[in-house]
Amino acid sequence: MTFREISRALRRGALPIALCVVLGVALALAWSLFRTPVYVAESQLFLGASEEADEGVVTRQDTAYLQQRMQSYAAVLGSPLLGERVADRLGLELTGAEVAGEMTVEVPPETVLLTVRVGDPSPERAQEIANAVGETFSELLAELEDAPGSTVDTVQVSTIRPAALPTTPAAPTTAVLLAVGALLGLAVGIAVAFLRESLDDTVRDVDELFAAGIPVIGVVPLRDRRYRDPAEGMAPDRGEALRRIRAHLGDRPGRRTPAPRTVTVLGPTARADSAALGWDLAGVFAAARLRTVLVEADLWAPRAAGLLGLPEQTPGLAEVLAGRLPLQEALRPGPHGLRVLPAGRAPEAGGEDLLDGPRMAEVLARVSGDADITIVVPPPLDRRSGAASLTTLSDGVVLAVRAGGTTRRELHDVTSLLDTLGAPLVGAVLESSDRPARRPLPHRVS
Repeated sequence: MTFREISRALRRGALPIALCVVLGVALALAWSLFRTPVYVAESQLFLGASEEADEGVVTRQDTAYLQQRMQSYAAVLGSPLLGERVADRLGLELTGAEVAGEMTVEVPPETVLLTVRVGDPSPERAQEIANAVGETFSELLAELEDAPGSTVDTVQVSTIRPAALPTTPAAPTTAVLLAVGALLGLAVGIAVAFLRESLDDTVRDVDELFAAGIPVIGVVPLRDRRYRDPAEGMAPDRGEALRRIRAHLGDRPGRRTPAPRTVTVLGPTARADSAALGWDLAGVFAAARLRTVLVEADLWAPRAAGLLGLPEQTPGLAEVLAGRLPLQEALRPGPHGLRVLPAGRAPEAGGEDLLDGPRMAEVLARVSGDADITIVVPPPLDRRSGAASLTTLSDGVVLAVRAGGTTRRELHDVTSLLDTLGAPLVGAVLESSDRPARRPLPHRVS
């Protein structure tokens, strides 16, 4: 993944990451509150060689010999047999295996020392066991190592550091547990964010559109919540982005190809609000004193009449196509001199036939003949088949792409369809919650 993809994954996954961190801390806190505290008492034993007299023969075990056997002594010290004798000595209601399970034995390198640590929920019992180990171990070792007939221990065991009463539970402390819980939650949250990003097939930025071979003519921010109704205008940053798109599409000196007179704003699915984009785009053209007509060709979800303050059943395109209303009577005035042809009353059946028929081509030709630019807004491509036929009647098609809403598969399908139909694709407009980049876009309309 590139740095930009990593940054985007972390930014999109900020909420899951935060939730995982909170959950990790909560679980760690619950464990620290409900776990049984363990107190550790520590004692240290010294093993020394002794001289033994037997029939006038004197022998001495040197330190090197003891060091060779220290691991064996440690195994005896941590055995259930020793644990059972400690339990009997102290009168504990524990088995030898349970006492041995509470003990850990460590042999410092190149020494004849044994460090015994005893962990128990009771600090007093941990201290008693740690202090009873030395004498009990000495007795057991005498039984195991003394030669027959000998009266003196071969190895002397001395407690050089008795166990003190522990006053605080052993690690990990609550602070450590909370830190570990937070780190584990952070790791899980980041993993979830990256997994989510890898499984997400939606388009997020212009680079993905370029990678799909789709030219980009602009990036516009999503509609501000204060301007949800297109009739109320638009936020300044959205308006500025649309004016740059107007510069791409409009006629200008030095343009190598004719500017499109009829533009279809097509949404692959309803998630890309092509109707609002088409309305706003028509508004910026009209604001530039260009003769602009907006044709609402989505007969099944009409919005233009309501935006103009007209009754929902206001006659429009459907009646014109059916021959029940003259075109000039169906056109309605909009802001900045914009002329709007609303959808009209949706037919109960045969709406696709109206959009596919020759009458639609005639209406667009008449409308565009008296306008500098005509914006056509068809239904979403995945909802009605008539949207595809409208693309062939236009001079150019502008794809409305919703960042995080339009998938790469949907883009592939719509571009393949446009290529099959021979519909001219001008480019895509990406609607994103991120602020649009001020850098020039690599793909421009010439």
